Amino acid sequence: MRMRGMGGVSVDGPARLRRIDSERRIRHVHPHCRPRPSVQEALSLLRELYASPGGGVGCCLHVVVQNGNVEDAFVEACAQQAAERNHPRCVELAAVLARMTKTQREKLRMLA
Repeated sequence: MRMRGMGGVSVDGPARLRRIDSERRIRHVHPHCRPRPSVQEALSLLRELYASPGGGVGCCLHVVVQNGNVEDAFVEACAQQAAERNHPRCVELAAVLARMTKTQREKLRMLA
């Protein structure tokens, strides 16, 4: 099936749909679809947290980074606790951990 594209040029139907689909992907900015952070990025944030006053054992996130509870539910609970306690560094790190895979979190725990 041939369709008229921009400028009067004929565009094949499936090719047109592929072009539209790729344009949608470029504009798509859903927060859960962002690229995953690297372990090194999370490690640098974790080290900043450790160096801060009161952050020596991982503060609100010690359950994940010290105890090894890397499941999503633990990260979410720690993020909520950090928000309730108004700990901006913990909130920032929790957001990074939430976008990481469990394997990445385990690796972070081993490097910490």
